[in-house]
Amino acid sequence: FGTIDRASKDANANNNLAVTCTQGTPYRVALQSPRLMINTKINNLSIPYLLYQDANQSKPFGYDIQDAYSNTGTGNTQKIPVWGQVKQTDTNVPAGQYSDKVTVAISY
Repeated sequence: FGTIDRASKDANANNNLAVTCTQGTPYRVALQSPRLMINTKINNLSIPYLLYQDANQSKPFGYDIQDAYSNTGTGNTQKIPVWGQVKQTDTNVPAGQYSDKVTVAISY
């Protein structure tokens, strides 16, 4: 998300995952994490965030394969958009570095 100013509106960011799957093979992608960025120096400080499959932020990315993004392989690399949001109301925390690790789980 980069630098977030708590006096501003919600912070939004986006990027893509790249998946290559055999043509005609259905696959599912889940993003596994607690959706919580933890302060790198003070473990009890955190900022929650949300991950979505679409720019309108209407379809959340699932934590597990049952609620995952799904598509069918083409044999070429396919870009899967990931949209993230930190609600402005969740940023009333001390300044610092906050991070989280997201694991991409692919089922095919």
